[in-house]
Amino acid sequence: MPKKEKTKQISEKELQQGAIKAGLNHFINSNPGLKNYAVLISNNLDYNKIGNFIETAKEKYKYQNNAVYNGLANYIASGKALKDTIIQTLFDESHEGKLDKNVLEKIVEFFKPNKFEGEKYFEKARNAYGDMYDILSQDKVAQEEIPELTKAAKAMKMYGFLDVALKNFKAHGMMDDKMYKMLSKELYKKTTIKSEEGRKGLENYILSKEMKEENKVPQKVAASIIGFIGFILVIFNSTITGAVTGGDSQVTIGIVGGFMIFFALLLFFKPLKKKL
Repeated sequence: MPKKEKTKQISEKELQQGAIKAGLNHFINSNPGLKNYAVLISNNLDYNKIGNFIETAKEKYKYQNNAVYNGLANYIASGKALKDTIIQTLFDESHEGKLDKNVLEKIVEFFKPNKFEGEKYFEKARNAYGDMYDILSQDKVAQEEIPELTKAAKAMKMYGFLDVALKNFKAHGMMDDKMYKMLSKELYKKTTIKSEEGRKGLENYILSKEMKEENKVPQKVAASIIGFIGFILVIFNSTITGAVTGGDSQVTIGIVGGFMIFFALLLFFKPLKKKL
């Protein structure tokens, strides 16, 4: 008779670790904004909270392991098992660091009235510049051509880090409320201004390019006409005599034609600059 393979017993510790890992994965994956802080989150689980939860769950489910550890995984996935300082750092929903509506509206109106919707705009900007940062990081030409957009994308990228850094310092008592509020408001204000400067830089770049292309067409047409007339004058090189104030002067049509051709070439290949 074939020997029966012994079923490997999973220890209580392994069950706990599996439940914690599953809960953490779900927690981080269901909150995309937390992926950059995965290590921070993993290193800041509160095992006192976890231990208390397990003891309560064992009594509640009468030591049914599956129910206990499913409950543990859900508890971890809720984020409640994190240390209080990390919860405060990552999930502080207070608006202490945000500009009051009136101040934000003044900044908004400075650029384009009625364009923003306060914090709704800021969240839209964060999403948009998150994509722009990824795009610009792979395109050096675009970085150089539209520096305002590049600076705005970097500023918005840094906002996420700096906002968390400020909250972390406050949570650990390294910064008082007054300093935290001041720095957080200043960070929010400067990032808001940078984001609008980036959008405006993109608009100006596109419009200026369009204007340059539009200006080239009539200018090249004019250059062609002048060049053609000059060419005709050179071909029919004859002299004209004209009276000029202060005396008679003879000017050859050939010289005039040559000058016109030179001017036409200059106009064709080197468009005149026009300030927008």
